Amino acid sequence: MATIRVALREAGAISNNDGDSKMVWGGSTLLRSANNGNATANLIPLGTQLAPLEKKMSGGLRMGSLSLIEGPSATGKSVISQYLANGAIANNHKVAYFTSQHTPRSLESQVSSIAMDWSEALKLGKLVVYPLQPPVTGRDSVPLMEELALELERIQNKFAVVIIDAITNLAGTSQEQAIIGFFSTCKRLTNMGITICWSPTLSRSIQTFSTASVHCARHI
Repeated sequence: MATIRVALREAGAISNNDGDSKMVWGGSTLLRSANNGNATANLIPLGTQLAPLEKKMSGGLRMGSLSLIEGPSATGKSVISQYLANGAIANNHKVAYFTSQHTPRSLESQVSSIAMDWSEALKLGKLVVYPLQPPVTGRDSVPLMEELALELERIQNKFAVVIIDAITNLAGTSQEQAIIGFFSTCKRLTNMGITICWSPTLSRSIQTFSTASVHCARHI
């Protein structure tokens, strides 16, 4: 089973004039201030195939949030990532999709098997696929982590949503400081309104990222 954890998000409560309290959604302060009162516009829908999960998430993934899709291999993390990308495209958001398992053509073929047509989005540049080099077994992945962070910085003005899918064991083979640095970059970008969704593959990666997210939440 795959689960979604939203990290580095703001949380709190605000009160209206009658003294009633309601939750403030997490994510970008910029987007929350600009769209206050129109919460639906700040959600990425998951579609009818993932309606139960969408309901659990109160209508979809919050724009301006940093989210981790957790779970062992073959539990549907990539499929959830693809539905999130599809929902973002449907809402006219430009999407950057990073993956070590697909080229643009193979990813287009993959999503067509679950009834998604990305041909027009790829053609118009609404979706750009960034194939990444996978980590090499036995080698420190710090350079790959740093390069990914730099690439996110380079594209920050081009995309509203970033999906980082199937980067096998990248966190598990990187030093903790590199991971914290990567999360610091993600935090800066989400504060600017960019939505980032990451799906680490192995349990060790999940534990490492969870530790790093707590560290960043305390120090950023």
